[in-house]
Amino acid sequence: MYDKWFAKTEKSLPRHLTNEEYATILSKIETMKVRDQAMILIAFETGLRASELLSLKRDDISLEDNSIGIKSGISTKGNKKRTAYMSKKTSFIVEKLFEELPKDSNDIFLNKYGNPISARSVRRIFNNIGYDIELTRRFTPHVCRHTFANRVLEKDGSLLILQELLDHDDPNTTRIYGKSSSRKKREEYDKYMT
Repeated sequence: MYDKWFAKTEKSLPRHLTNEEYATILSKIETMKVRDQAMILIAFETGLRASELLSLKRDDISLEDNSIGIKSGISTKGNKKRTAYMSKKTSFIVEKLFEELPKDSNDIFLNKYGNPISARSVRRIFNNIGYDIELTRRFTPHVCRHTFANRVLEKDGSLLILQELLDHDDPNTTRIYGKSSSRKKREEYDKYMT
């Protein structure tokens, strides 16, 4: 009687942006506020969770080596700390953002009143971008996380490294991304079979 409630169902694959959608968003954000550019580029290049993105501090970011120290205790992942990396372009945008921030602020994503931006405002920023470029689905920080994971694997990144970059405790959580790249599977097949 209760079997249907506990039956295992096939998990859906994470939804990520296509390369065209990704390129369109990168073009779109060039006309946006520096704060919003930095937020979206960091999300795309690090795969941070929305809570981790919102809680970033100036002290967490090293412009010298283009890295971000992330305290995983922000969510419920314990007190681990990991390092994420960003491109020189993103580092340059973050440096411009730092120049706009009040000197006494350690928070980097501020609203127009100088207070830390809310999760609701972040969702609105992302949703507006998706709406502006006519995405057929919602654009969220989590879509950036899935897109980051997919791009790492498409460029021959290993699942083990991806697991560390995404801060997954369970390798099975990361393994779902390995199923999503059918193009990659076809390339591997062709490499060995033709």
